[in-house]
Amino acid sequence: VPRLTTEGGVQVVVIAGHFDDGTVRQAGAVQRPDTEPLYLDFHMPAGSRISPQVPEGHLALLYVYEGSIEIEGSPQAVATRQMARLSGEGQLQISSTHGARVLLIAGKPLREPIVQYGPFVMNTREEIEQALRDFREDRLTA
Repeated sequence: VPRLTTEGGVQVVVIAGHFDDGTVRQAGAVQRPDTEPLYLDFHMPAGSRISPQVPEGHLALLYVYEGSIEIEGSPQAVATRQMARLSGEGQLQISSTHGARVLLIAGKPLREPIVQYGPFVMNTREEIEQALRDFREDRLTA
């Protein structure tokens, strides 16, 4: 899995998609043209900033698993075990006064119907019924 360190000292693990902050571009280990996933892990030292690019049309969120961050344009900080849903796309400005570890997760919406029953999630009721039959007849395979 590709790793890099920005000029500002932020360590970036590029799990999926591409990291792009305007100065560095790095492809991740996972590439899927159908959903264009973006999965980045930032290790931000105290006083650091990072400006990752979120692709146009993607839904995105930030999850802070250690420390806290500030997002430019947002009135409040995002603390440990909190998530922020991002609106829009483009350059994102994230800073951390005391240091943080953050996941940026984004992807292109599928815009497909979703049918859920118990642990099964499919696109149609017929697919759910087939999954239930397969489960009852012990035909589900990994």
